[in-house]
Amino acid sequence: MEAINKNQAKNNTRSLSIEAINISKAKQLVTPFAELDDYDQRDITKLKNAFAQYDSILLEHLTRFDLGELSDRLAWIPFELFKDVRKLAKGGFGTVFVAGLDFPSVYVSEDGMVALKVLDENLLHEKYRSGLYIYAVSKS
Repeated sequence: MEAINKNQAKNNTRSLSIEAINISKAKQLVTPFAELDDYDQRDITKLKNAFAQYDSILLEHLTRFDLGELSDRLAWIPFELFKDVRKLAKGGFGTVFVAGLDFPSVYVSEDGMVALKVLDENLLHEKYRSGLYIYAVSKS
């Protein structure tokens, strides 16, 4: 029984090491904020300024996943600001919702609707491979 527990611990450590390597490799693919085009920098900055009072919450959650360096390109939008949240689909990377966001200083779309995605925590490293902007949303 003890040998099985040691093997499980060894496999868990190996799995964590592989995950850490994958995250490290993925981080290298992220374009630094200063190298983004002016249009993207302006949009991100406007969004971050609108929700600057939540930066410490964002950083706390990103740090928990060893992703603190992404804080310059993400904004924490409190879940309470979204209205009429509806589930669209569940897929391999998580669940997609659609919701309204009515916040005066932030333009999101003509109809005020945004897509929200709740990522599967086991696949967090995959988000780096996407060129999409990610708006982190949490009910907590």
